[in-house]
Amino acid sequence: MNVADRLANALLEIEGVEERRSRFGHEIAFYRDGREFLHLHGEREADVRLGRDRIGERRAELEARTGVRLRDSRSSDWVIVALARAEDVDFVLGLAAEATSD
Repeated sequence: MNVADRLANALLEIEGVEERRSRFGHEIAFYRDGREFLHLHGEREADVRLGRDRIGERRAELEARTGVRLRDSRSSDWVIVALARAEDVDFVLGLAAEATSD
């Protein structure tokens, strides 16, 4: 099982999370309360809708983390995380918990 599969399985264990096709054109996405909060770019990346305010608050931390890319626009709600190691699953799950906490 690859890292993306482990992440998908863990996300589906969270109450209220469902897997559907992304409204942004990606094949696999995860929704809670009808809102897409994460989608996968194949097996190598997860795009998490953390929100621009939270990204702004955590910008220095996110920029310092290996495998994390922020979009060029400071108004973007999305953080891209490489899925290269098992520990990336825990990091993305933490971001997903923040993304769905509103």
